[in-house]
Amino acid sequence: MVNVSEKAGYAVFHTQITIANGQTISDIADLERPYAFIGIASADLTGVNAANMTARVGIQDNTALFDLYEANDPATVWSVAPPDGANATMYFILSHAMGARFIELTLSAITTAAVTFDIFGIDQAVESLMS
Repeated sequence: MVNVSEKAGYAVFHTQITIANGQTISDIADLERPYAFIGIASADLTGVNAANMTARVGIQDNTALFDLYEANDPATVWSVAPPDGANATMYFILSHAMGARFIELTLSAITTAAVTFDIFGIDQAVESLMS
């Protein structure tokens, strides 16, 4: 007889990307597998002087990155307005129905200092223990 115990929780993967001083585009974050939810956080947006930020995502190796669009308005490119001011912070969640593995952030204006973003891949996880 096989006893199965299931534990529900969340799988979380963490990495960082940076938009270098004087640039508008970040490194590409590789989350190592697709995640349905991607948390994006920055503890210090001092170098950001942009009206908006957009994202491009990819789902697997050797494929192009694609612009991220609004789920309920597929003709509209997703964007967010970063907060202004010294030591401003932000945290938000992007969702992607198929899951995204790669993400790149783009600002509408160049940075005045390097800006680091923490990227979290978040997915529901179920672990089965068989004995």
